[in-house]
Amino acid sequence: MKISLKSKKIKNGKLSLFLEFYKGHYIDKNGINKYDRDFEYLKLYPLQDPSTSDEKRKNKETYELA
Repeated sequence: MKISLKSKKIKNGKLSLFLEFYKGHYIDKNGINKYDRDFEYLKLYPLQDPSTSDEKRKNKETYELA
């Protein structure tokens, strides 16, 4: 199992952090390769482009918490 911290953009200029749990892959009955993954959203929202040092500090704290 592989666990990754990922992010995606949301519309208010922030990012949404989530964990991806990759459990491997399997071949379904039609012969198509399928990936077994789960996601857990952390409800942490750092700024996408921080400009001040205070915003950068808050982003760093948010990533450390994640």
